[in-house]
Amino acid sequence: MRQFHHHLCLTVAWLLLVTGCVTHTAREPVESGFLTRYDQLTKVDETTSRYIDAARLRTFTKFKIQPVQVRVKSIDGKPLASEEQMASEYVAMALISALSDRYPIVSSSGPGVGNLHLAITGADKKGTQLAMRLEGEVLDSVSNAQVAALMKSEISAQQELNWSYRLTFRQMVKAWAADLRRVLDEVQTQ
Repeated sequence: MRQFHHHLCLTVAWLLLVTGCVTHTAREPVESGFLTRYDQLTKVDETTSRYIDAARLRTFTKFKIQPVQVRVKSIDGKPLASEEQMASEYVAMALISALSDRYPIVSSSGPGVGNLHLAITGADKKGTQLAMRLEGEVLDSVSNAQVAALMKSEISAQQELNWSYRLTFRQMVKAWAADLRRVLDEVQTQ
């Protein structure tokens, strides 16, 4: 359960958790309006708030990945419109890669299916580093009830000009997806 606080790529409980490329403390995440609800979140530390209903999350054996939203329009005044789709697709591919060998990725809702709902809600340049904010949740695909949620903020070790292609971004995303997988596996064995 402790690993769950790192990242919600568990979209989320999916979406969840911290990577080795993070070297400095990020600022506290701020509600962006992306999650279906925020009132169930509990502050884990200065950079992470989370919620998980392990009993309900355990019932999901398949996941449907909703289109990943990139709510970042510019970094340091530079428009990112051309990179939004690539960043979104990379996050979805990382989730599929991390989950699909044990948790089938499906295109239809139904019993036993969790909807992964994820957004990159912020990205800013901090000197030579990239600060990113993530929000994600797992929704019951039948009732649309929130079963897990995460708000996470972190700072990368370095900044590269093209954030959707850069190694640091990809490392962060892969870590979120891997952490989501660990959380799902942990919940299944409880």
